[in-house]
Amino acid sequence: GLGRFCTLVECKRYGPHRRISVELVRALHGVVDDRRASAGALVTTSAFTKAARVFAQGHAYRMGLHDFDALRGWIGAALATG
Repeated sequence: GLGRFCTLVECKRYGPHRRISVELVRALHGVVDDRRASAGALVTTSAFTKAARVFAQGHAYRMGLHDFDALRGWIGAALATG
């Protein structure tokens, strides 16, 4: 096998005009490092600031950002197969 993997997921239920800031992404990254997890994912019903996206791009293999559009795609795919 490839070994064991652990992804920490943080979810934020925010309105469409309340974007996720870089501080929240950095905080999750710190927890991922502290817990020695394989990766972290931040999922929101809103969107991310530009600074948050830039920070996550610099840690592309350890941090994933998933906004409302990604969440809607997951739900649509689940309904189509279910």
